Amino acid sequence: MSDVRMLTLQERQQIEALIKESLSLTEIGRRIGRSKNAVITDVRLNGGIGHYTAEKAQRSAYERQVLGRQKLHDINVGQKSSYTTLRQRIEHLEMQVEILVDTLMSNNHGK
Repeated sequence: MSDVRMLTLQERQQIEALIKESLSLTEIGRRIGRSKNAVITDVRLNGGIGHYTAEKAQRSAYERQVLGRQKLHDINVGQKSSYTTLRQRIEHLEMQVEILVDTLMSNNHGK
């Protein structure tokens, strides 16, 4: 699947609803017709699984587009705090773990 176009608000609302149903990000991607990477990236950029909201994600995507994909925090503060950097690393690791779990679950269901 090619995900060149941005996710729509409707797709993000579906993501939010399906997260609340405790579906994996891979399954959410399948259900909305997007790659798992598109879903994982959007969720990671917008608060992670526990804090994702469609409206916040849509607003953030628009702001990134308008600002030429520069991070708002970098513009306003100049340099990220060590806490922010650490939090981003933790979220990235959480997403990697979820990808691995999804892959293992997919492989086990195929046997």
